[in-house]
Amino acid sequence: MPDEIALLREEVCCLRRDLDLVLRLLNQVDDPPDNPRSKALKLFADRVLIQEPSGHIPVWVCAEEAAAGIYLHDREHRPRAVFTTDGERASFELRNAAGKVVISLTEAADGSGQIYVAEAGGQPRAGLRVHEGVGLVNVVGEMGPALAMLRGDPQGGEIFVARPGAKPGVTIKALPTGGVITIFEPSGQVMGFFSANTDHGVLSVYGPHGSMAASLTADDDGGSVVLFDVDGKAKDPLP
Repeated sequence: MPDEIALLREEVCCLRRDLDLVLRLLNQVDDPPDNPRSKALKLFADRVLIQEPSGHIPVWVCAEEAAAGIYLHDREHRPRAVFTTDGERASFELRNAAGKVVISLTEAADGSGQIYVAEAGGQPRAGLRVHEGVGLVNVVGEMGPALAMLRGDPQGGEIFVARPGAKPGVTIKALPTGGVITIFEPSGQVMGFFSANTDHGVLSVYGPHGSMAASLTADDDGGSVVLFDVDGKAKDPLP
């Protein structure tokens, strides 16, 4: 009997010691009647690891000075999803097996949101963001400049398609009264222009030196075709 009492005392002592450790981690050591322990869970640790029964640790929660992060790891212990904050802005990243960020969701410097999608090597190839109150969707080439852009604002939407080197190729723009399509040659010079609204439509073709070569116009009175010489002077319109 005395041995059993001694064992019980030793077990109670161990339990109290373990409870004291847990309470210190939770910052809930004292429990005075006038200031009961908080029901909120508080952990005072710079890293919390959540482990599976197999021993794999898929979740890390880290806290540093003015920063924090949640890291989700795959079976090879590589971080594949990362949610972090530096105290001012938060960001969410998806990474591939090579550790390259392939999707990033962040807050821009002006407080708006932005998303980019990257190729396997981590080079951004498509993006979605807001700039000065205007929504933008970009498709980026291998060297960086945007090859295509979709822009929207209260006046209408615009599509911009560029050649390598950011030279414009085609633009499509919607206006409150109609729409405009502009086609450029490799140097950036306008070669074709198509505009339409509720009153009339115009199709214009330009020569290699920038002068108008032909114009097709239609309105309520009918249509007309005007041809121009190499100096840009109009000839008699066709019937």
